[in-house]
Amino acid sequence: MKLFCRVLKLIHFIVTVLMTVYDYLITIKDDLINYLRPKTLKCIDTIVDVCDVSKLEKLPSHLVIVVASKDKVSFSDLAKIVGWCCTLGIPNITFYDREGIIYENSEQLIKEFNKLTPNFGSRVIWSNKITKKFENLANGEFKQYTRVNFAIYNDGKPEIIKLTRQLSQAVKLKLLKTDDINYDLINEKLSLPVPDPDLAIITGRTFSTFGLLPWHIRLTEFYNVPTHHNISPHKFINILEAFAKCHQRFGT
Repeated sequence: MKLFCRVLKLIHFIVTVLMTVYDYLITIKDDLINYLRPKTLKCIDTIVDVCDVSKLEKLPSHLVIVVASKDKVSFSDLAKIVGWCCTLGIPNITFYDREGIIYENSEQLIKEFNKLTPNFGSRVIWSNKITKKFENLANGEFKQYTRVNFAIYNDGKPEIIKLTRQLSQAVKLKLLKTDDINYDLINEKLSLPVPDPDLAIITGRTFSTFGLLPWHIRLTEFYNVPTHHNISPHKFINILEAFAKCHQRFGT
């Protein structure tokens, strides 16, 4: 038994070292790209010039960026991603981290975005929360903009628990019958004013949703990158190309 535990510890140590070396090499590669092609990384207007977007047969209607707990938030890099979404015409993007750091510091992201793209202000709608509705906008008007949303952990599992308690209380008070509780009712109560995410990019070594909107990600395609720091437009386009090639098949 002791030998088995030692072997496990040795394997864990080796894997940890390899992952650390891998992350270090990725960082060096990104720094090299940043040094050799600074314009490519800093000027978001050029993404369609430096990247081949002809293979993008489809774009996500709702992209989610999930920043892992150990991946320190870089607001300048997140702002760059917002700019790319504007340029490419992705209508919705949501930022999520379990601790709510991005949501609590959303003003910093807006500041970084305006610094990078002073002429893009009219093309972005900043929403404090993903659950916020814009009733004053006509149907279809969102197509002209990129809406930036912020999701927090409480929008996910805690919201489902809250709804469960509300429905139970309604049944107890005879305001609702148990037969009335079905998928359509729950889906209506939990629905968002934006489409469910169809693409999510998780940053960091841990490939986890970190509690992201469990009800709304049933059909979401997930991709992972080691970090969002110095993410290149080529990496972003590669993920979009992989998403464009993905064809979901639904059972009957």
